Amino acid sequence: MKESAPPTTVIAERPEPNLVIRVLWFLFVGWWLSGLATLVAILFQLTIIGIPLAVWVVNRIPQTVTLKSSHRLYVSENVHGVTVVRYADRQQRPWWVRTIYYLLVG
Repeated sequence: MKESAPPTTVIAERPEPNLVIRVLWFLFVGWWLSGLATLVAILFQLTIIGIPLAVWVVNRIPQTVTLKSSHRLYVSENVHGVTVVRYADRQQRPWWVRTIYYLLVG
C-alpha cells in the first residue's frame, strides 16, 4: 500500500486589519494622529541625533493614517512539508534611484 503525503498546513502570521476597521481608524484616529506624528518627526529633525528617528517616524505615517503596512508582502515557503505563509519586508529601491526619481518626478 502506498503511503500518502502528510497534510499541508498553512500558517499566516500577523494579518492586517480589514477595510472596515481601517476606515473607522482613519475617521476617528488616523487623520489627527498622522499630524501629531509629523510634528514629532519635525521636532526630532531639530537635532542631528534625532534625524534617523525622524525618518523612521515619517516612513510609518501612511500606516499611522490607515493601519495598512506598505512594506509587507506575502511570502510562502515549504518547510518540511508544511507551507508557511508569512509577511516579509519589500525590498527598497537603491537611494540613488529614489533620488533621481525625486529630482525628475518629485
